[in-house]
Amino acid sequence: FLHWAVSPQLVQSLLPPELGVDTFDGQAYVGLVPFTMKGVRPVWSPSVPPISNFHECNVRTYVHQNGREPGVWFWSLDAANPLAVE
Repeated sequence: FLHWAVSPQLVQSLLPPELGVDTFDGQAYVGLVPFTMKGVRPVWSPSVPPISNFHECNVRTYVHQNGREPGVWFWSLDAANPLAVE
């Protein structure tokens, strides 16, 4: 995980109005998160390594909806598997 402290006002300006930016010590954070998915499959199917394992990367920040319900807002979700992207 790579995270950068960013002005909460800047991050808020990029969010839908129903979401509020989450802060830590007065800063908002934008993250770049690369990772590898393994064994991804529908519940009814076995894992198939060539399509069940792939790299993914996202750009995110942390939010609250209506002042509660913490969550993650993704500006970008990129995967190295066309089927997963679909």
